Amino acid sequence: MSATDPVHELTTRDPAIPVAVILAAHGWANLGDHAITLATRSFLAARFPYRVIVIDRQTLAAQWGLIVASIRPHDVVVLPGGGNLGDLWPHEEAARLAVVRAFPHNAIVSFPQSIRFADPEALARSAAIYRAHPRLLLATRDERSADIAREHLAADGVHLVRTEDIVLQHPYPFAFRPDSEAIAFLERDDAEKAPGSAMARLRALAAGREALEADTIIRPAALTSLGDAAHHLYALIDTLHAARVVVTDRLHGAIFGLLAGRPVVAADNSYGKIHAALKTLQQRAPERILLVDPDATGVTGEQLERLAAMPDAEATPGDLLADRFDAFERELRAFLDA
Repeated sequence: MSATDPVHELTTRDPAIPVAVILAAHGWANLGDHAITLATRSFLAARFPYRVIVIDRQTLAAQWGLIVASIRPHDVVVLPGGGNLGDLWPHEEAARLAVVRAFPHNAIVSFPQSIRFADPEALARSAAIYRAHPRLLLATRDERSADIAREHLAADGVHLVRTEDIVLQHPYPFAFRPDSEAIAFLERDDAEKAPGSAMARLRALAAGREALEADTIIRPAALTSLGDAAHHLYALIDTLHAARVVVTDRLHGAIFGLLAGRPVVAADNSYGKIHAALKTLQQRAPERILLVDPDATGVTGEQLERLAAMPDAEATPGDLLADRFDAFERELRAFLDA
């Protein structure tokens, strides 16, 4: 997932110099997941004196023994954030747990996650592994997940942090917005799709405008590197910048719209992660973020038109949440220095 072979980079570096290794990066087809990896890499590189190496989940599985043997005790092992801590995406959780078990002598940092477990037994199994690690920082990106972590994952060696989705701090330069009256729609169709008619109702309310269809999923999955993913990601943000409003039930669809400076209408996913993850930012920019219920009841065409008339945002999400990410940096620095 880098211009050079990351395993070669890891195995040939000076072993005396510590690195931060992002392990089990995920989502060959999902730009939201790639955005998390890019934002995690930029956050670490900008704020900490580490060389950052990114190794995706497929490469980790294929070269597990070599990678584990090449990571030194003074290296920092980083797990990407997202919405995969739990039993909704079992392969992602299995990869995370394998990393936590494999590196008992390293500091492990899990970047901001939404947590969701439907099966109490699955929660108990995962919790036992997380709680057993002697030096794990686990960050959550919403209060519901933070409550789950405090109740089930807290332990002497586990440092819990509440912050925001890491992609929200990633700076994106606004392009000149071309003239367009379109409303952009990014609609999910996977296991996180919520029951309800919110997206259908929002489409009906916007029927008088051109609909711009977009997605965070690249089909077919043609992403071959993190640089390739960045190219597609920035192209998507440019596309959303050309729209008047972004309407979505994808968390990173909403975040990309906000990074593009456009107002956003967000319907929630199946377990409430979108509204929870956007709550802090929505409180700081209420005029630009409309969170709607599962059927979008009460939303009017006038509200959409009011959003469509808004100019580009004057402040980026990262500006509005700077105190939250500075606090996260302080927590992370204290954890790594301890």
